Amino acid sequence: TSDGGTTWENFHVTDGLNSEEISALVGRDSLLWVGTSVSQLQQGQLVPTGTGFNKSTNIGTSWLSFKPEQANFVFKLAYDIAIADSFVWASCFAGGLIRLKNGDTTWQNVFVDMVARRDYDTNGFGFNLNNRFFSVVADTSKTDTTIIWTGTAAGIYKFVYAPPDSLDTLGT
Repeated sequence: TSDGGTTWENFHVTDGLNSEEISALVGRDSLLWVGTSVSQLQQGQLVPTGTGFNKSTNIGTSWLSFKPEQANFVFKLAYDIAIADSFVWASCFAGGLIRLKNGDTTWQNVFVDMVARRDYDTNGFGFNLNNRFFSVVADTSKTDTTIIWTGTAAGIYKFVYAPPDSLDTLGT
């Protein structure tokens, strides 16, 4: 909407989105990131399945498609997206917490510890509940530090990214 909600513009697959189902959304200025998904019927149950992301730098006039493995499979879908500095972050349930740096094409997983990393690498998705991410929020209120808050099935995690001359820390 550009008129306070009186009228609305809709976006669809025909506009360039990966799917009609939107599982996550974030915007800043003319930049939009959308997480897409489909509901697949498997053994009589609807199962959420990720279909990746779409990005628009012109408020939806055109869309780019991203289909990283972490957000493009059964139970691997983005439930939340955040923008911080030169990164976009996404909580992708069984795909974990991932991020993409501006200009890059490869999404990277972010883990709370080495046990979580081994769990994800070994099983293809996390059996540990701290690998199941539902939400992500970026706090950029400090001029030299970015704080990423995440919600998982095992609780809340706080990632602190500070300048190179200080230690990055993780709090739970």
